[in-house]
Amino acid sequence: MKTSLLPVIFLFLAGCASFEPGAQRTETHAAVRLPNGLIVVTDSDHPPFALPGPDAPYPEEAKTRGVHGQVSVEVSVSSRGLVTDVRIISSPDESLSNAARKALPGWTFLPAVQGGNLVSGKIVVKFNFEAK
Repeated sequence: MKTSLLPVIFLFLAGCASFEPGAQRTETHAAVRLPNGLIVVTDSDHPPFALPGPDAPYPEEAKTRGVHGQVSVEVSVSSRGLVTDVRIISSPDESLSNAARKALPGWTFLPAVQGGNLVSGKIVVKFNFEAK
């Protein structure tokens, strides 16, 4: 995913309370600048979150053979939002698995938050391959 036109984007994830002028906050907040320049701020616990990038291209040879279905991929995400490991959970065909693996570098992942701290975690991403 290319860096946004705006130099910084603040993402307030589900469960984050809104600020009112003059209000004081006592909770701890997790904030991180991701490699693509995004800054994430949240005060709620959550698992890693995917900001999808490009779709996985449907391999021509798989289309020709009539191979279709869903590929489930477990992605390990560091506390900085970097992909540290990719594991195929299920796939109807190796060519679809490879296409899913190749698509993931174009995605952005937000790290997990636990107790106001950014932590590593895992997320399952699914790619659907259907003839159109």
